[in-house]
Amino acid sequence: QTAAQTAASPCLGSNAFRIGVQETGIYGLSQVALQNAGIPPTLSAASLRMCHRDQEIPIKVLDANANQQFDSGDTILFYGVALRTQETDTNIYWLTYGGEDGLRIAENAGNPNGATRPVSYDSRTHFEEDHSYYSRIPTEDLNDHWYWGAPLNSAGVDTLTIDFSLDNLSTIEHTVPITVEVWGWIQDENHSYRVHLNGYPVGTTTTFYGSGVENVSSTFTASTDPGVLINGTNTLTIEAVLNGNGTNHSLLVNWAEIMVQRKFVAVNDRLRFGYQQAGTWEFKTSGFSAPPLILNVTDPNQPVEITTTDGGPGNVIFGQTLSGPAQYALSAPAGYLTPASIVKDTPSNLRGTGQQADYIIITDPLLNSALAPLVSLRQQEFTVKKVIVQDIFDEFSYGIFDPRAIHDFLEYTATSWQSPAPTYVLLAGDATYDYRNLLGLQSDGEAYVPAYLRSGIDSDLGEAAADNQYVDFNGDGLEDMFLGRLPARNAGEMTIMVNKIIAYESAPSDPTWQSAHLFLSDNGFLPPVANPTDPCEQDAAGDFFAHVENFVQAYLPNSQTLHRVYYAPPDCYPRAEYPVYASYFATSAEQATLRFLPLYNQGSEFVSYVGHSSILEWGKEKYLTTDMMPQLQNGGRTPIMLPMTCLVGFYQQPQGDSLAEAILKNSQGGSIASYAPTGLQVQHGHDYLLQGFYTAVFANHAERLGEAVYGAKQHLFANDSFAQFEDLQDTYMLLGDPALRLNSCRHCTRTFLPLSLSQP
Repeated sequence: QTAAQTAASPCLGSNAFRIGVQETGIYGLSQVALQNAGIPPTLSAASLRMCHRDQEIPIKVLDANANQQFDSGDTILFYGVALRTQETDTNIYWLTYGGEDGLRIAENAGNPNGATRPVSYDSRTHFEEDHSYYSRIPTEDLNDHWYWGAPLNSAGVDTLTIDFSLDNLSTIEHTVPITVEVWGWIQDENHSYRVHLNGYPVGTTTTFYGSGVENVSSTFTASTDPGVLINGTNTLTIEAVLNGNGTNHSLLVNWAEIMVQRKFVAVNDRLRFGYQQAGTWEFKTSGFSAPPLILNVTDPNQPVEITTTDGGPGNVIFGQTLSGPAQYALSAPAGYLTPASIVKDTPSNLRGTGQQADYIIITDPLLNSALAPLVSLRQQEFTVKKVIVQDIFDEFSYGIFDPRAIHDFLEYTATSWQSPAPTYVLLAGDATYDYRNLLGLQSDGEAYVPAYLRSGIDSDLGEAAADNQYVDFNGDGLEDMFLGRLPARNAGEMTIMVNKIIAYESAPSDPTWQSAHLFLSDNGFLPPVANPTDPCEQDAAGDFFAHVENFVQAYLPNSQTLHRVYYAPPDCYPRAEYPVYASYFATSAEQATLRFLPLYNQGSEFVSYVGHSSILEWGKEKYLTTDMMPQLQNGGRTPIMLPMTCLVGFYQQPQGDSLAEAILKNSQGGSIASYAPTGLQVQHGHDYLLQGFYTAVFANHAERLGEAVYGAKQHLFANDSFAQFEDLQDTYMLLGDPALRLNSCRHCTRTFLPLSLSQP
């Protein structure tokens, strides 16, 4: 069940506080901390309520002076559970006050009963650190792409060493299972590794085939050799080893776990344990500096306090009769956990069904002022609704950071708001695949609206940004609202892009550039390298010249002006396919760039590049790179970029701007928008996109950029009979305003192509 099908948290309202939790245990919320966050200095203690997700949870209020008011010296106790997903490491609890009385933690007597006392409990410790991101591992639809570090290579006998601390180990003989998860670096080969604990081998060498999850569980008896498992610092080592046939390989470590038996002793005035066996038991715990709060947290949302006549301080004994597995948490006051954050919520009403919008902007508060001119412009034609992304999380994912909440919110507007449903959605803010800022490249004061990362969508790249998923409500791959993104990290970048949009739509008709089309093509035949006498070979990706020529002949109206620059290395051109060395052929990559830049600066309505690319540049020959941005001096003659290539729209990288972003943010000209790839693609799929885009503009009279992009996707959908290129529906992204009014040849009488077009 998605968040859109459930109610918002029952604690949301005018007096709600968002409480961030990053550890599991008993939390203490002091009145001082809450007052610093904005709670009144005194209020009815009975009215305090706490919620997690869609239900209220019980709390314990310590009323220091017993005046039934929550005021100086008082504390709220609650049980919080950590959350770790690929998107966040912060769980959210909600606190509110002023309404009906809240739930309180019930009590259950647990006095000593003279029953058997267990001497230890099973304790599982999970080790996982995320330092490296690999989008292609796994390529399947699994969403964990973060690993401990660089691949371990068997040729160098690479190892990963994990230092960890164990305390209060049981002296009773027991087995200690160790589990690790590793992934093969390359498919279709064997991968072998060994595990050591404090230098002792655990089991034997483990081998698995392919790029898949492999778990190894090995056991040994800790009491047989006390040196194997240590009270204190231990070391777990994972070692890549050569395969049995001596071949080299590499693998990635995701996580490891160890299960030991521990004594019932508190550490830092805290103790959590589980007991699995049914029966009547008496638990004796120790190590507390004061009598602890004892909670049965088998249901973490319905904790029950266990009271006992033997409450410590040091040793605490309580009895329990169990019908099945149970979980307990104990904490003395000195051990109460402190929330990671306490934030007073600004109320929103996104679930109100009486509202309507044509154009929705989803953004960060840091960009409000920079977006104001664009909001004013769009309000001249549309009903505009600006939505803060945190409000979406609050109402559609219970305050928890979850990009899927954006999809659920937009679907809700389509089904539950007043008609007509929204047509345009603008994501106003940058995004990154590093949701949790694990690489430390995001700074305070930067604005983010998360990307929808879809694992397994790209057969080569694996995971890629797929914001189309935000507006695909029926799963057919086509967007149900026109979507775009202005990837601004700050107000300055947003101001540049907004100013260019306003200038573009207010520019007078100018046929010298508004009917111009500029195409740059990579070479489709590769010069011989190893042996100069070898014939030129066609690029495996295709004959790029042919792709452009076929497209121009079939889809560019005669009323439009065509400019071309093709890189044609003299070693391979002229040739049978191209017997004449055309005037628009460039003999070197440098010459191609020198010809392209002046044409670009003259201005064009559309600029397209066909060929290979990386994130920062067109072609390995570097026809256009992010370093060349100062050379783009086209002023207000800003084109819509249509790069039919790979990766240049990879806006989700945290290390800086992709080429498409850099051009879009260029204050001296650059582009007005870019329909660009966030992944790796195949040229034949690009052909369908470009054909559909031009058909939408010149045959179907698209007035807005979002309509043209939708036309591109529709054309791909209609012609991709075997779903070979369905990834392009998600991994081609509009970096720009989907409501942008197109300038295409506003001044002239267009010669429209027929609606049904033959394929080149």
